[in-house]
Amino acid sequence: MSKYLTKSEILDLLHICDQALSIREEDELRKLITELKKLIPFDGFSYGLGTKNRDVLYFVDVDYSLEYLERYLEKGYIHIDPILDALVEERKVIN
Repeated sequence: MSKYLTKSEILDLLHICDQALSIREEDELRKLITELKKLIPFDGFSYGLGTKNRDVLYFVDVDYSLEYLERYLEKGYIHIDPILDALVEERKVIN
């Protein structure tokens, strides 16, 4: 990892990982994603908050471009997406 990140950036990333363990609210997650995006630039993401027992998924958000989302739906990727499949199977939140 030190090939791509400075020691300071690695410490920042470890701090972000530690913070992720205690997130309880949507605004905390958004703040953390903003910090992560400064450290490791990326175009889009999706994330969710849920309970430890996986009964309820409280919040799911995506930050992909409209063009990406349109292509995703047009190509039918929603039907083969392993992440969505896991949500359906484990959390029973998407029908």
